Amino acid sequence: MIPAVAYSENGVSLSRLNQSLATLLGLAALVAIGWFSGLIPLILSWIQIALQFALFLFLLPIVLAILGIINFFMPRSYR
Repeated sequence: MIPAVAYSENGVSLSRLNQSLATLLGLAALVAIGWFSGLIPLILSWIQIALQFALFLFLLPIVLAILGIINFFMPRSYR
């Protein structure tokens, strides 16, 4: 829990709102550094590749089952 008033070493106090704003500014700076350094886009591309692979593995048995059903009911002259 953030205290209502924080005191720094030189006696300057920060209200809860200013503490939150300073924290959000710091997080925004870290995100900006990560984005422009290329680290965040790299991580996002890894996540995208992993999700595409998982989707492929999920859909593969469904597609194979549909093809198997179609093949089973296909007339012999088409096989």
